[in-house]
Amino acid sequence: MAPSGGDQLTGEQNTADGSAPVVVGSNKVGARTLEVNCLYTETAGEPWKIVSNRYNGAVKTIFLRYSPAGGGQGAQRFVCARNDDTAVAVPIVNCLPPEVDAGSGDPAMFTFSVITPKLKEETIA
Repeated sequence: MAPSGGDQLTGEQNTADGSAPVVVGSNKVGARTLEVNCLYTETAGEPWKIVSNRYNGAVKTIFLRYSPAGGGQGAQRFVCARNDDTAVAVPIVNCLPPEVDAGSGDPAMFTFSVITPKLKEETIA
């Protein structure tokens, strides 16, 4: 999982007086992009089948949440959410086929990306 974005939106304007611009923060943040790397399998119910079917279908969205510590009780979890912190189905920006290196013993991996209004942090009960 590689999150990016979410920067505060800012503005700047030079004036006739001085050489530095006036810079202001908006107290609003941009959307976040999540790049997700998953183990590729051809088993029904596994990530590749779910994500590629959604991406190649008519509805290119998915609900996504992840827990960096593995998802046990008491661990932190991040959920793609609306401004009011409710979970939201987010657009799948891309879904790349598995990358395979024939000279390596590593398992095949695939990558997909989503864009979300925000990430809500919660504790798993």
